[in-house]
Amino acid sequence: MSWKETDPVALWKTSSVIPNTPEVNVFDKGQPNFDIQKTRLWKSLREMSSTDQVDYMQKVIKNWPYRSERWAMEMAQHPVIFGSALSSFYITNRVAANIFLNKPKAGILETMRTTSKAPLFVMFYASAFMSYGFWEVLVRSKFMDTQKPCASCLLSTGVTISVCTGTLFPLIGSPILCYGILLRQLGDDSKYASRNLFEAFALCNEFTKYVKPKMPFLIALQAGLAATAIYAHDWANQKIFNTFDVDPEIVTEAVNYEEPYSKWKSGLDTVIHTLQKPI
Repeated sequence: MSWKETDPVALWKTSSVIPNTPEVNVFDKGQPNFDIQKTRLWKSLREMSSTDQVDYMQKVIKNWPYRSERWAMEMAQHPVIFGSALSSFYITNRVAANIFLNKPKAGILETMRTTSKAPLFVMFYASAFMSYGFWEVLVRSKFMDTQKPCASCLLSTGVTISVCTGTLFPLIGSPILCYGILLRQLGDDSKYASRNLFEAFALCNEFTKYVKPKMPFLIALQAGLAATAIYAHDWANQKIFNTFDVDPEIVTEAVNYEEPYSKWKSGLDTVIHTLQKPI
């Protein structure tokens, strides 16, 4: 067939049909799609018990080469603990000023100089240790598990721990502790002691009424610190577990790295691991 017999319209229709080819993304760097369930490292982790998984991850994180991720997993809860202890110290100081000095607006330093320091330090350290223990067992240990934790679900747990140890606990404990010390100083504690739960509740409410206007600020502070720590843990968790597939040699080096451990830190880790064991 010569070119004279060719139908130009049919030729144009044929050439205008674009084949259905997949679109190529020039910005695609060709990142591999790893299946984490099939890797050897993940398989060995799945076969471990929950306690062994926590021990393994503790060692990996302690020797993790990337500082930002290691600090996000190890140090993010420290502002929460310090915030709870400081909030408890402030509430106890205001309650002590009301009970011992009968001056709710007395300065913090004046209250520390002229009143018993036992309630301040007892509530400070009690809140710090309670916050640390609950956070390690109920929050941080969840980010050590091979199953990806729900950060939004743990957010409520973290905020509850922070608010309870930093505000609710000193609101209840500091009036009772300060009032008990006051009764011992008076000598005759039977005359002024509360005789039932209603009287104890009334005393706590009376002694804390001047610090209650500060509660919204303290609760917001505790909630903000807890939320920041939760999402810092979640970010570090994603980074570390993604590295398990990309570069497993880093994990092996972190596990095999031996660092001298002090006796007190080793004992503290033993206590924490014991508390983290499933009941």
